[in-house]
Amino acid sequence: MSVPELSWYRRDAYKHSIEYMTFVADHDSNLVQVPRPIYAIARFQGFLPTDARLPDCTTGVLYQRRILVERSTGPERARFTLAHELGHDALHLECNPADLEQTDLEEHEADSWAAGLLMPHHSVAQALQTANIEQTIARWAAWEHHAHLITRLRRDFRVSLATTLQTLVDMGLVQGYEPWYLMFGVLDDYERALRRLRGEGLPS
Repeated sequence: MSVPELSWYRRDAYKHSIEYMTFVADHDSNLVQVPRPIYAIARFQGFLPTDARLPDCTTGVLYQRRILVERSTGPERARFTLAHELGHDALHLECNPADLEQTDLEEHEADSWAAGLLMPHHSVAQALQTANIEQTIARWAAWEHHAHLITRLRRDFRVSLATTLQTLVDMGLVQGYEPWYLMFGVLDDYERALRRLRGEGLPS
């Protein structure tokens, strides 16, 4: 399998999360199990995760040693939001590429750090029993339709569909999509393919 070219800022953020969990394992091996006990990891870092009612379009806020998470989000989204805010605290990358505003860069880095924390590639490959599968999004939809593969990954790692699909793209296990970039197209294409397989048709 050819390894996709990874954007440097996402690659470095992902690598940082893996190194961080190695550090965590030296202090408490229970914190590195999958699915990650993200609330316990936050407390290990000295944060107090708190459910809260936040303004519209805001899912998480990092404030001093508290992380506020929008209470109306589902459990998978809340877990990702908490990991994302931990990523903001953990990353100190000094970079300013011309094609991204600094705030956009920080969000991309925090997303990658969170994904690496919740769905480390070696654990995903182990769950799939191989890292040598490289398929179209339609094939992944077919596997879900017949064997519930994506559902099992989501359940085992306690993450959203978007995080699952993005991780598969990042690992090079889904053909035709750029790695390390939040591409909602992969989510849309996957859901279309799944609807076709289920005979549900497409909206007009």
